Amino acid sequence: MYESPPRPPNPFALMVKHFGFSLRVLSYVISQRPWKQLEVTVTPGAQRYLDIGDADTFRVEFSLADRQDSLNQQLGEHSTDQLVAILRDGHQVGVLDAETSAAYRPMLGGGPGNGMSTAAKRKRDEHGQWRLLISRPLL
Repeated sequence: MYESPPRPPNPFALMVKHFGFSLRVLSYVISQRPWKQLEVTVTPGAQRYLDIGDADTFRVEFSLADRQDSLNQQLGEHSTDQLVAILRDGHQVGVLDAETSAAYRPMLGGGPGNGMSTAAKRKRDEHGQWRLLISRPLL
């Protein structure tokens, strides 16, 4: 039987194989990093949505904030730019400050379901009110 000479390795296949390995190593390294947190300003009336459930860690989504003028006044923001809202189960529970909102606003598609979500952690403050901390989504 005739045997063909061995084929040289395909450079593209090797590149894809090495890229996949590098991606797995990178995802492992990222998962081992300490949790970088952003403090979220809890919106008025959101305490009832933060009371739901026993788990202190849950998933939240990003969206553009509703009622921009009243939010800016209540939160003491003097910016005319639209703030980025944090949603839990479709209910707005907080907003990012003006500077952080400016960084995330270009990535939002204009509403919930834009695909940007992250982990959130709730903690009680000294007055018994919920504080909300979110992990920074990978950009």
